[in-house]
Amino acid sequence: MEIRHQFFEWKLGGISHTQRKRKWETVRDICLEQDWPLDELREMAYTGSEPYRRGTARGVPEALARELGNSVSEYKKARTEALRGRSRENEAVQVLTSLGFSGA
Repeated sequence: MEIRHQFFEWKLGGISHTQRKRKWETVRDICLEQDWPLDELREMAYTGSEPYRRGTARGVPEALARELGNSVSEYKKARTEALRGRSRENEAVQVLTSLGFSGA
């Protein structure tokens, strides 16, 4: 799954309020339709940026455009931490395997 889809899945998964979720689904649809890369979505946090202007012109509400940019930054941090954690787990398994430990 492409990273933008993963981001919106992550974002929408954290929203329980139905009306708010619908607004974010609309934002997702606009962003995916326009094929904006994740880095451009992150720049929407800045009201003077070109991505912010394009997003709001295409129907992304101003408050959600700013939140979108901040959410992308949060997502990237969380994703990096998760990937680091998996890498450490893999390293530990390799060390234990090299020492003769099996999973059984």
